[in-house]
Amino acid sequence: MARQAWEFIHDPDRKTFLALEEVNFTRNVLTSIPAERIPARSGPMRILVVVAQPLGLGALSVEEETDVIRSGFRRLLDAKLADVELLLDATPELLHRALESASAPFDILHFIGHGEYREQDDCGYLIFENAEGGVQELDSTTLRQIVCRRGIRLVCLNACETGQGGREDFNRGVAQALIAGGVPAVVANQYPVLDVSATSFSRHFYWALAMGQSIGDAAREARVAVNYAISGEAIDWAVPVVFARNPAQRICVPRPAAEYDRTRTASLRQRRRAMQDRIKIGMWNAHRMIPHLPEICDHLTDVQNVYSFETVSFPAPIGTWRREQDEDQAYVVAETLYERLKNKPKELGLDRLVCMINFPLKSGNKKHLYYWPLEPGKSEHLSIVSTFDLLDQLTGGEFTVERMMAHLAAAVVADLIPHLPGVGPADCPFFYNKDRDISSIAGRLRFCAACRRQCKKPEDKDRLRIAERLLAAYP
Repeated sequence: MARQAWEFIHDPDRKTFLALEEVNFTRNVLTSIPAERIPARSGPMRILVVVAQPLGLGALSVEEETDVIRSGFRRLLDAKLADVELLLDATPELLHRALESASAPFDILHFIGHGEYREQDDCGYLIFENAEGGVQELDSTTLRQIVCRRGIRLVCLNACETGQGGREDFNRGVAQALIAGGVPAVVANQYPVLDVSATSFSRHFYWALAMGQSIGDAAREARVAVNYAISGEAIDWAVPVVFARNPAQRICVPRPAAEYDRTRTASLRQRRRAMQDRIKIGMWNAHRMIPHLPEICDHLTDVQNVYSFETVSFPAPIGTWRREQDEDQAYVVAETLYERLKNKPKELGLDRLVCMINFPLKSGNKKHLYYWPLEPGKSEHLSIVSTFDLLDQLTGGEFTVERMMAHLAAAVVADLIPHLPGVGPADCPFFYNKDRDISSIAGRLRFCAACRRQCKKPEDKDRLRIAERLLAAYP
């Protein structure tokens, strides 16, 4: 009975899922070990984020990888409601050492990685790295010995199958073992879950906890947030399971949320007013390859007064990343991706959406494209950019991601006819770069004479002038 997915209970009379209404679904386990009794705190939550998986971020530096992870906690950090410490490339020994030697107990342990439940062993596992960078599996019993009795109030496991319990011994699941060992509360996943859903759940869950809501109430608010964030395309809101000895327990003392939102809201409102008459271009960092994109967009917005560049985030519609196998590689087809995303600019209130992906891109018989559409008017509101195999070539000296984004913004604004293959100078933003040479993408570029001759109307010349300011944004 305990292994059933109770979070999916549906009321046919009201035509609604109970977990999205007034019912807070929390679970418990039978154990002889009492839960640690830790009073709610008034200061910021102390969160240890443990990363034990390759994040798919290419050759990012430690600082860039840290930025990606911290971005999920940005709202809490900006409001000074949380202190976040990171443990990257985590091994069991490093986790043990971090918990053993902490100057003060962590309130929350947040694990990002892989988990699995093996029926043949009747046991749950977390997958860590070993000292050589290989795989080290940690069974639920050993994990319990490392984590329990450390003063931790909550463990969040952003890993698949960590919510599944054993058949012979239910407490041999990962989450169940931690609860049985005395951790007051654990959030885990009973099935695989979309990354965007897991991120959305955690973001709203932690904010509600910081505002002083109980664990049960905070989990329900997070489910509601995931439900509208994924636009009804899946029921990922039911995948997280909450184990708690006392669902009414609070991590923090109650706080008035308005006090923490007021400054941030006023700042956002002031900026929106300043940007309301501008042409809005959304930059969708679909595969999170550019962690400091918001800062780049702010700078591109500030160097001119016609366009506003802003980062956008939304769950990709189901089937978005379906690829077509060619002789040499599997490609995202530009026209197919356009059909799946063509309504997104209007939904997001944008004049244009730039979709940045990290898959190979093709259109017709043209492969390894960097930019699509290949001609003006082909796609009025959507551009697609493939950074596949490019970010590793950004040296941080002559070729930088900032300059690449500035050149991309200039090309979107100018909207001119690209040169034919082999025609025109390689340092023009509209050079047909079939070899994806990084110097023609992130080097120092300028509009050539042929591109300038295309701008005959006053509005074309105005766009070119703005595009030149964008080109010069990162000298």
